Amino acid sequence: MKNKIIICTFFSLVAATATIAQNTTEAMVIKQNAWTGTTFIQDGKSFTFKEVSVLMQDNPLAYESIKKARNNNTFGTVLAALGGAFVGWPLGTALAGGEANWGMVAIGAGLIVVAIPIYNTANRHAHNAVQYYNEGVRPPQSSNVSVNLGTSPNGIGLQINF
Repeated sequence: MKNKIIICTFFSLVAATATIAQNTTEAMVIKQNAWTGTTFIQDGKSFTFKEVSVLMQDNPLAYESIKKARNNNTFGTVLAALGGAFVGWPLGTALAGGEANWGMVAIGAGLIVVAIPIYNTANRHAHNAVQYYNEGVRPPQSSNVSVNLGTSPNGIGLQINF
């Protein structure tokens, strides 16, 4: 009976140590795609600008950078959408056989060109925010727990060092 208790205790400690080792926080990374935009990934989960802003509130440098990135991203999206509409409407009219307003196309192209550096600025601020955030995330401290099962003066013994 005493041996069964020792063996159960040993396996419980080994299982507890293995579960503690699973609690790691990976660094956040940025994935950018022309169709889906900017996605932030941490621990296998995807986050939007809004969700990342909430995560970064505890880190002042990261939070300020992500706010700037989010504002620039929104402004760039609005400009690019307006530019696309200004280009698309006259082109659709021309394809349908109507008279295209080429001045409107030029304005739309100009808005799209202006949106590009704004997106680049948003990406730079987002990368800075992620860098500041990752510097603030500390990896879990490794615990040097060792479990030894061996003989002792009274029989079999279990030694746990931490």
